[in-house]
Amino acid sequence: MVYSGRICLSGANGEGDQDVTPTIAHMEWGIKFEKEGSLLTITASGIPDTEGFRSYLEAAASNPEWHQGIRVLCDFRELDTSRVTAYVLRGIADLHKKFTDRYGSNPVAVVVSRPVDFGMLRMFEAYAGNMCPDYKVFYSVENALEWLQGELTAS
Repeated sequence: MVYSGRICLSGANGEGDQDVTPTIAHMEWGIKFEKEGSLLTITASGIPDTEGFRSYLEAAASNPEWHQGIRVLCDFRELDTSRVTAYVLRGIADLHKKFTDRYGSNPVAVVVSRPVDFGMLRMFEAYAGNMCPDYKVFYSVENALEWLQGELTAS
């Protein structure tokens, strides 16, 4: 089954009576359980934000197909991390920590398309600490799936 969501947030970045430029965060996501329940694929696009991540984490964790040990493939090649601040990244990491009881021991392969995204995900890894010891960032889905398959046979 495929589940998806769309989160749009808007706000202002300024103080007092100054002219402000509105900032809009827009993140779309989808989750798909496949390979007879051994793989959860998460896709996301747009500008990452805490609410978008919270939404897909809750959808995955509350799904009856979710189970401890499922391999997770995050296809984040369409995310635009160019506007993500360290504050937002820390918020996403803190959010993931709240889901550690369900997500902590699962191998997670994240696929990105640009070096800046690779660096941001490495920063996320640093903020998250030991939350996800089996976490690796890749540039190709094929390499990510190969690594996840290796993790499956190693367990």
